[in-house]
Amino acid sequence: MGKAADVDWALIRAEMRQLLIGLARMGKTICYSDLAIQIRTAYIHHRAPMFSRLLIQISDEDEQAGRPSLATLVVNKATGRPGGGYFKHAARAHDANKPGDFDPEAYWQARFDEICDYWQTHEDEGQSA
Repeated sequence: MGKAADVDWALIRAEMRQLLIGLARMGKTICYSDLAIQIRTAYIHHRAPMFSRLLIQISDEDEQAGRPSLATLVVNKATGRPGGGYFKHAARAHDANKPGDFDPEAYWQARFDEICDYWQTHEDEGQSA
């Protein structure tokens, strides 16, 4: 396992993506720390800023490709829900004309169902290598 300073971040992102696709197909979530442990390309702590950036990049790639966000599957161990950054991004993406109408729990559950359904019926297009 390489150190973060000498690793290709695209390889880590691709590995994260593949791990998350597998979880989506099984209808499962994973906590941030467990996802970090599963990564074999290089060690990256789940609280490192780059870990969050990689999840954001995966989410952006999904959005650009018209896919549901795999970041939906990565959750806080204590709450079983994504962290605050996920919901901040979601609230901004939510209809700006209804700022008080955002229900984080309903949003997350709908996105979770959507991502699991998507990956149970689609092949990986291999866009994140």
